[in-house]
Amino acid sequence: MPRSLRKAGAVLAALTATGLLTAPAAHALTGGSPVADGTYAFTAQISGAHGCTGALVAPQWVLTAAACFGPAPLPAGPPATPYTATVGRADLTGTAGHTVKITTLVPATDRDAVLAKLALPIVDIDPVPLATRAPATGDVLRVGGYGRTADKWVPDRLSTALFSVSGVNGAALAVTAVTGDATTCMGDAGGPALRENGTQVELAAISARSWQHGCFGSTETRQGTTETRVDDLGAWVSQVTAPVAAAIAGKASGQCLDQDWTDGQEHPTVNAWQCWTPTSDNQKWTATWTARDTVQIVNSLSGKCLDQDYTGGQPHPPVNAWQCWTPPAGNQQWIVQPHYDDGTVTLVNKLSGQCLDQDYTNGQPHPAINAWQCWTTNQPNQRWILN
Repeated sequence: MPRSLRKAGAVLAALTATGLLTAPAAHALTGGSPVADGTYAFTAQISGAHGCTGALVAPQWVLTAAACFGPAPLPAGPPATPYTATVGRADLTGTAGHTVKITTLVPATDRDAVLAKLALPIVDIDPVPLATRAPATGDVLRVGGYGRTADKWVPDRLSTALFSVSGVNGAALAVTAVTGDATTCMGDAGGPALRENGTQVELAAISARSWQHGCFGSTETRQGTTETRVDDLGAWVSQVTAPVAAAIAGKASGQCLDQDWTDGQEHPTVNAWQCWTPTSDNQKWTATWTARDTVQIVNSLSGKCLDQDYTGGQPHPPVNAWQCWTPPAGNQQWIVQPHYDDGTVTLVNKLSGQCLDQDYTNGQPHPAINAWQCWTTNQPNQRWILN
């Protein structure tokens, strides 16, 4: 039976029809080629109880194999044990990219796939788009992974190899190496299978199982690799990764970004206020991406946007809730700067380049929120926790 490709690899049942194997889940590739730094930067190396590979499909979400996190059926919610995703680091001995805690799992109901939410978004790497056309027999896909190779138990670099689709059965694909005897190995589970057309790259499938012929430590003589289709998961991915209204709390005070109850006010003020449990609508904000690193932030009570007053020379313009402009005006867009060391973000106004800033409280119960010169050192009153 082909084995699951998660490292530590429990043996999973797999398809036998149309050449789709019952092989173990795959980890790093044998017969593949190491990639150059900075290429396929959306690829994630997943570490925890098992080692796997995945792909960044939205700023705060990685798509990978559900088997990486435990046996089926995988429950939704936090992982049972701690996991991290390292994104944008082809060479795992280097410092490129970011390592982020995985906080939430949302498994697909009909295949070995899961969306893993990151504690903070990745804003300097483009997510890979999902394919919208099903793979067909004869299609060539580039498969990537951090799993074992022929001579390394724990490789430290992302590798890829070309595979041809040899069979399609529902949500599963059988693939064979285009040249040589490349195959997926332990650690490649969830790794991206990419359709490439010139400079365009899209995610067609993720790695599931293989016989692991040629993988380090394997004596298996049978060959074959199985991939899980994702081209038909677009609606599900969009639904799961859609922005959700939540509180935004200041690191300095622990108080929440709060829009005054409107009572007919055209431009209600925004302050820091005691966080309510459950979160009230005037403390709920939905951050919608307008660019790779930029969001528009909308209040759930009023439907108005977090808005920095046009400065007119003001050094510290106030921040209020204001009618949302379409397209979004610069003073209603905020550049997200994640701080992976402490789990917070800085929000920089696109118009002024100033930071969302809570006044030092000095005993104030409801300190004001303004835009202020961004400090280069860790200023907790300019750092925010996205709940």
